[in-house]
Amino acid sequence: MATNIVVPALGESVVEATVARWLKNEGDAVRSGEALVELETDKVDLEVPAESDGVLTKITRQAGEDVQIGDVLGVLDASAAADASEAKADGAENTEPDTAEEPAATASADKSSAKAEPAPAQAPTPTAEDAPKGEATPVAKRMAADSNVDLRNVSGSG
Repeated sequence: MATNIVVPALGESVVEATVARWLKNEGDAVRSGEALVELETDKVDLEVPAESDGVLTKITRQAGEDVQIGDVLGVLDASAAADASEAKADGAENTEPDTAEEPAATASADKSSAKAEPAPAQAPTPTAEDAPKGEATPVAKRMAADSNVDLRNVSGSG
């Protein structure tokens, strides 16, 4: 079933946006919630997510075009995703892994792990260096690029 990708309501006084860039190309398979396209307004930049799993079959608005709330940006075909997953399942049925030797190896591994020392009671305290790095927003990336700043060299303050 084909579903239109539409410009969502962007706020009380925002009625127009510009297509900044497409994050997916025609023919790409997408998962529900995955970002498809970036929109820019004078107040906010946002990513429009896929409403369901499917294949992006058509892009109707290109980067740089102005769009209104409710305009169709593209078409997502959920049945194409189902066809692709059925083909993968058919291919998976034809391949049988060679598992004849695995049970013996697993049994000996179980015996050796039973003799292993118990895990320490407390894990080390994580530090700021261990924390995962965040992703910059599209606006921050653009501002950094305009100012010739490499975001990999910028440390967060929060």
